[in-house]
Amino acid sequence: MTQSGKEAFRPEYSLLGQLRTQVSQVPIIGFTATLTDDQEAKVKRSLFQYKDDKPLKIIKVDDLRDNLCFEVQIFQGQHRSRNLASLLNNDPKKKSLVYFDSIVVLRSVQEELLKLRPDLKIEAYYSTLRAEHKQDTMNEFKDGKINVLLATEAAGMGCDIPDVAHVIQYE
Repeated sequence: MTQSGKEAFRPEYSLLGQLRTQVSQVPIIGFTATLTDDQEAKVKRSLFQYKDDKPLKIIKVDDLRDNLCFEVQIFQGQHRSRNLASLLNNDPKKKSLVYFDSIVVLRSVQEELLKLRPDLKIEAYYSTLRAEHKQDTMNEFKDGKINVLLATEAAGMGCDIPDVAHVIQYE
């Protein structure tokens, strides 16, 4: 495959779209340190956007550090909260931040985790909470008084906490 007389960058990537049509239940996430916004849009259009599909999530990594690790684990069925509980740190000094797409799912998982992991201080953070409560919760998480913060994207904006050991995307 060529582009303007040069060999295309990673031509095998173009085959991912074919894979996705054959195995549509497999989640796909993209990591990049080099794609421009135009290139990202082209990748999404050409490889991963199908009419009934969720959009591809692309994470831009400016500088992949040695202390970062990306891992995908798929938990299915009614024991997903139990599987999440096993991922959380056993060291109460380490923090975990778990992101959810839905407040309803977040609250359900919170209820289950409080039963499964009474050893951890677990709190929720989402947009419809009172501003004062959100501020107090974020401060307690930063100060290490909360071990696990279950949050929607409302916690993502301006969240700069360098000592978080795990960041988990639930679902």
